[in-house]
Amino acid sequence: MSTTSQDFSLIKSFVDKYFDFMDGLGENVDSTEYIPAIMIDPNRKGDEYSSYWLAIASTVTDAEIGELEALLQHPLPDSFKFLLKYRHFIDLYPGEEGFKFFGNMPQRLVQTYKKNIDIRYKKALERNYLPFAHFMDIGVLCFDANAKVANNDYPIVLLKNRKEGYNEQEFYANNFLEMFKAFDAELDDLIKANLNDN
Repeated sequence: MSTTSQDFSLIKSFVDKYFDFMDGLGENVDSTEYIPAIMIDPNRKGDEYSSYWLAIASTVTDAEIGELEALLQHPLPDSFKFLLKYRHFIDLYPGEEGFKFFGNMPQRLVQTYKKNIDIRYKKALERNYLPFAHFMDIGVLCFDANAKVANNDYPIVLLKNRKEGYNEQEFYANNFLEMFKAFDAELDDLIKANLNDN
């Protein structure tokens, strides 16, 4: 059965809500030299070295997704491809546990993943764990491509113990969409708490 973008409306809703909230807090800021010109927010000024950025509509193509799958040596879940093809972003910190998705900037998708893997996550990939988000400085969220599942809808695992090649594994979620359901509930709680503080 083919999967349509309708199945992933929760991901779309979460991403829109998340970036609206972060924009309201003034959190979408980074070094100007790191931000693609097309993503710089023209309506907000940073300081001498930094700029505000916008999560813009993604231009990721099927060809880029194919290159990423070739790099990772496995097909990717449709839900994850939906995220990559929905928005470009520099930072995405879902949930309260310290996860940071790898950036998704225009024409830099494969380059960004390759850099992260080459620097930190080669051993994880060698064991068929497909990394997509940092966990602070001690771990990484991955798709477990060792699992035999329909539609490449891999379970999500958290690998820890960087010094030993990320040899500690914890189950995190049954799949990417289930993980976003948890992220969405946490974001709602965070927004409510922020409203109560103001």
